Amino acid sequence: MAAERNTQTHKTLRWPGGQIPYVIDKSLSPCTDLIKSAMNEFHANTCIQFTPWAGENDYVCIMSGNDCSSHVGKQGGRQLVSLGVGCRYKGTIMHELMHAIGFHHEHNRPDRDNYIIINWRNIEEGEGHNFKILHTNEVDLYGDYDLNSIMHYGEEAFAKNKTIPTIKVKSAKVRLSGPAEKQKLSQGDIEKIRNMYCKGNY
Repeated sequence: MAAERNTQTHKTLRWPGGQIPYVIDKSLSPCTDLIKSAMNEFHANTCIQFTPWAGENDYVCIMSGNDCSSHVGKQGGRQLVSLGVGCRYKGTIMHELMHAIGFHHEHNRPDRDNYIIINWRNIEEGEGHNFKILHTNEVDLYGDYDLNSIMHYGEEAFAKNKTIPTIKVKSAKVRLSGPAEKQKLSQGDIEKIRNMYCKGNY
């Protein structure tokens, strides 16, 4: 799983007009309806449109891989979104598509320490990079910190001991659910996408 600034700062990494051509690799044919359901959350609430690839130079290829991963923003050419066996949930697919649109993780935002505490000692070895803070020159903020974002890890993400949270909310007794547990974008996600791509359209 791969934030304002929780989006890429460089406008060249944005998809022109919010139009994102895509191909679903045959390795994911059984998941086509689920992937399209995730895409429809963007279509219904924002100006983002995932459109079947028609030979464009820049497009997203959604394929079966070893992990859940995506580059952040438009990279140019054929751009992979990997959905491993453990990634085939509507919320996880929306999470990876948000990366492809141009969004980093919410919990990597420069202001995250105002809202959450990271328990570094309970993070699995080699996974600490998933919790690093992005600098203000790396991302653009398009809204307030959002604990309900599809881009926020759950409280047990990459935990050595699953009974102890790796992420704890500072100011409230809130259970952080991970992307796989969610069925829709948060209102904060919607507003950030609209602010990034859809001004004048909503």
